[in-house]
Formats: sequence, structure tokens, C-alpha cells
Amino acid sequence: MNMGTPSFAHGAFVGIGGYASGLGAIKLGLPFWLTAPLAAVVAVMIAVVLGVITLRLRGTYFIIITLSFSEIIRVVLNSTGENIWGGAKGLLNIPPPSVNLFGRAIQFSQNNLAPYYYLIFVILIITLIVMYRTDHSRIGINIRALRFSPNLAQSIGVHLMKWRVIAFAIGCIFAAIAGAFYAHYYVMVDANAFFGVSYIIPVIAWVIVGGRESIVGTLLGAAILTILPQYIKPLREYDQMAFGIILVLFGLLLPQGLASLPVRLSPWWASLRRKEQS
Repeated sequence: MNMGTPSFAHGAFVGIGGYASGLGAIKLGLPFWLTAPLAAVVAVMIAVVLGVITLRLRGTYFIIITLSFSEIIRVVLNSTGENIWGGAKGLLNIPPPSVNLFGRAIQFSQNNLAPYYYLIFVILIITLIVMYRTDHSRIGINIRALRFSPNLAQSIGVHLMKWRVIAFAIGCIFAAIAGAFYAHYYVMVDANAFFGVSYIIPVIAWVIVGGRESIVGTLLGAAILTILPQYIKPLREYDQMAFGIILVLFGLLLPQGLASLPVRLSPWWASLRRKEQS
């Protein structure tokens, strides 16, 4: 959910989801279908506590605090718990998902990637449906009201902190589920992969390029910026710089992202049609 200020903690919640799901599978012997919801529950509990502390801040202060949170979690996971979550080595030997569908066992492995594609597709569809329904519900209306005019929203009874924490927690739930999928796909999870600017900057770039106000736009931005680097592999070492340049250009030239192009181009298109008719 878009609260108006980007959070640098969502990368941390991807990692938290991966560790929670991996530990649930290794230590408790639970299947992926139970460890993924477990990861979401853990993420919600941490998100609520973090949200109550940080969401009173706005702008640069909120960004710094969420980035600091990610770095603290990374250091703790790397320097402690070697016998629990693997310490600096990471959490290894996480079992892949398994499912028995209509009496047929479906094997998930790196030699059989098709089940993973179907699984992530189902997760994506569920995420889009939930986000769309949430955005068009009372939750989405209240969050948009607080983003555009918090004083006016509060004057008509919208509780500022309550809805900001709810929006933050919803985003963290799906980040944790994505982390759970990652952990069971790669059968390991490493704190250094998620906790930091190098992970979250591309994610923010997806949102800015696609459009913060549009679910479809965000999906479009993610697709373009994920596929495009595959065709410019000689420049992969400059990808962080490229993402920075993209953020600056879109911030200056197209601040509402690609989703705003139809609205921006409609006057030009209407003018062109009138000229053709005349």
C-alpha cells in the first residue's frame, strides 16, 4: 500500500519471511504451505511494532529509520545464531515445496522448474486480487485520504496511526511471502541478499517507473526493469547507476510513472484526431 513515503524496510521483511519460513521447515518440519503463512504472521507482528515506532516520522526521517532497521537486522543475523539460523553462512538446506495433487506427487526442484512457475503465478494472482480489493475498500480509501490530506482526514474521524500501520503491515505480509518463496526456491537464505540499499533501490525503481498510484503500472514497471537488464548484460555491472538515472529521469519527466501516459497523451491524441477530421 502506498503511504506516500518509500519504505526501505521491505527488503528486510523479504529476508525475515525467508528466515521464518526456512526455520519453520527445518526446525518444526512444517511444509511450505504452512511456513509461508507463518512467515506472514511473523512479519505482521514485527511490522506493527516497527510501524508504531516509525510511522510518526515522515520523509527523510522515515527513510533513514527503516534503512537503519534493515541494517540492524542484517548485522544481527550475520553475527549471531550460528546454531539456529546459520549466522554469516545463512540458513542452508531448506526443503523445497511438495504437493500431492489428485493423488499425484509434484516434485519441486532445480531440475523441474515448471511447478515453481505455476506457484509464483498463483501467488502473483492472489496478491493482485487482494491488493485490488484492498485498494477499493474502506482501507484503501482511508489510506489515500491520509496520504493526500492527513489533517482533513483526521478531522472527519480517520485515525492516522491506525491506518498507516495497517498499510505498512499489508505490504510487509506480501514481502514476507515473497521471501518464503525465495527461501524454498533456492533452498537457502542469506541476510546479505536482502538487507540494504542494493536490494530495495530496484524495487523502488519498479514502483516509480510503473506508477505509484496504479497496481497495473507497478506490475508493468517491475516487468520492464526485470526483463530489460537481460538484454544489456555487458552493462550489468552498472545496473545500480542505471536504476539511479532512471529514478531521476522519471521523477523529473514522468513523476506519475508509465501508468499516467494515457492521461498525459489523451489531449495530444484528441488534438490529432480533430486535425484529421478537419
